[in-house]
Amino acid sequence: MKYPSNKDRILKRTTLTAAGCMEWNGYCERYGVLAVDGKTVKAHRFAWETFYGPIPAGMMVLHKCDNPPCCNPDHLFLGTQKDNMRDAKAKGRLKPIPPCPSDRRPRGESHWTKTGGGRFAGPANNNAKLSEEDINIILNGRVGGVPIKRLAEDFRVCPSTIIRLCAKHGVSYKPKTWSPALRAAQAAATKANPSRHSRDVRGDKNPRRIANQRRNERR
Repeated sequence: MKYPSNKDRILKRTTLTAAGCMEWNGYCERYGVLAVDGKTVKAHRFAWETFYGPIPAGMMVLHKCDNPPCCNPDHLFLGTQKDNMRDAKAKGRLKPIPPCPSDRRPRGESHWTKTGGGRFAGPANNNAKLSEEDINIILNGRVGGVPIKRLAEDFRVCPSTIIRLCAKHGVSYKPKTWSPALRAAQAAATKANPSRHSRDVRGDKNPRRIANQRRNERR
């Protein structure tokens, strides 16, 4: 056995400074590090457990001296993460957050709570997958009883997107019967944009052809 006890191990692996700190002279990663029973632990936590006993769950070992390599048990105390942040603020170790310029801060009617998610939410966003026409067809389809899975496949979105869209507009997604008006609307949409609503493309299982088709549609 290299050391008679854990206390001897700490005393022989530390150096006493003029300020009274027992600095760890072994391997350090800001804090001293050592191996105990095959596990890597921090030296100051090992010192606390050696002199005072186990560390309670959810507690941290903090430094009074603000010197991370210090393992002097008189310079250590227990605290929560909130205590740690308060201690760092009191000692001036936290960098102040620069204030946001007043001309860039959203206020009044331009605030996100007034705009419903921002100026570029929904079809106004250039990356939106659904247009206003698509949304109307989807809502009419749900009223007519078109299955959610089928609508998601036709418009190439997730089924959860269809559900959220219906919930946002107050449309029930319980299955109903097909309506002639819905069939006419879907036929018109397929005729206007056959590449998007084509069943042949949707039924194709070849991933390379599907990727090429989607790439051509984005051009």
